[in-house]
Parts: sequence; structure tokens; C-alpha cells
Amino acid sequence: MIKGNDRKNTILIFMIAFLTAASVLALSVIKTEAYNRKRHQKELAGSELFGEEEPKAGVSVKAAPRGSTWTKIFDLNNEGLTENNYQAYTYDFSIKNDTKDEVSDFKFRLTFAKEVFLVSAWNGSLEIHQNASGSEAVAVIPDLREYNADDYDIDTVIFDGEVMIPMQAGDYLSPQLRYECDGNSHRALRGHDTGLHSLYGNRRGYK
Repeated sequence: MIKGNDRKNTILIFMIAFLTAASVLALSVIKTEAYNRKRHQKELAGSELFGEEEPKAGVSVKAAPRGSTWTKIFDLNNEGLTENNYQAYTYDFSIKNDTKDEVSDFKFRLTFAKEVFLVSAWNGSLEIHQNASGSEAVAVIPDLREYNADDYDIDTVIFDGEVMIPMQAGDYLSPQLRYECDGNSHRALRGHDTGLHSLYGNRRGYK
């Protein structure tokens, strides 16, 4: 038979344990919500983006050129050029979530340091920010492979039958990626998943 004092002590211990557990749970929820509300941002350039070294733990972006590349003559101003002046590249951008958390509303912004011409992209839509005539033009293109210049208010160049989007220094694009998992397409990058986006374009000068 439990005596009165023992019963009171048992109830008190139970209440203390309950309040402690509730406090820990509430604190965990608050910290998680604060973490999820925070905008996590990282800037990459040079070898950190284009190098071969393995990225650090967390969410990372790496860019790798494909082996195939070729030179072209783009005589955009009808100057009678006879030597190659542009190099064609295809870059694969891999986005890796090396955490246990699901990452949603993820995007990366690719800012160009010099003039390039975009030709194609796949595995996601493109949000293009192009500064032309002193004002910014923005276009969201679901699939650059099916791009129709008449549908968008951005500059477009057509040369030798090839449709290209000129991007000047400071212009940028932001791919809206889709990831494949178990045969389903989704926008969230799940824990320990890797997504891929590819760009094909031309830049002035060649090796």
C-alpha cells in the first residue's frame, strides 16, 4: 500500500519528468522551425565550383564540362569573319544533398562573368534574368529545348539556323530543378539525393 507522502513524491517525480520531456520537445520544435525558416545561402566560384575535389558535407553544387567541345564562327555583325571565334561547351551541374534532411524550394543562381550564348538545357526549367537596354528582362522557360523566341520578351540571336539567348556579364539564370526518385518527379531534394541539370552554350574565345 502506497503511503500519502510516497504517492505525493511519485506524482511530483512524474510531473517533473513530464514537464522536462515537454520542454525538450517544445525546444526541439522551435529550433526546427527556426532552422526551416532561415534562408540558407552559399556562394561558389572558381575551383570550389569547377574543381574536382569532393564537396564538403551539406548541400553542394558542382559543375563539370563534358568532354565534347568544338569551335564555331559566329559572324553576328556580318564582318566577313573566317576564323573560329566561339567555343561550344556543355556543362553538367550536379546538386547533392549530403544531409539527412529533405531540402525544398531549392534553387541556385548562375551569374555569368563574360558574354555567353545559351543554346539548350534540360532536366528543369530556367528563370533567365537578362539586362538589355538598361532594364532587366525576366523569363521563365519550362524547357529550353522547345524555346520559341516569339513567346518571350528577352533578346534572342539566330545565327546559321541556331537559336541562342545572349547573356552578358552580370546576367544570370536560376534553374528550377526536378529530381527523379523511385520513378517519380519531385522538386524537393531528399536526404543523400543528387540532382542534375545540364546547360549547353557558346562563349567567345577558344583554346
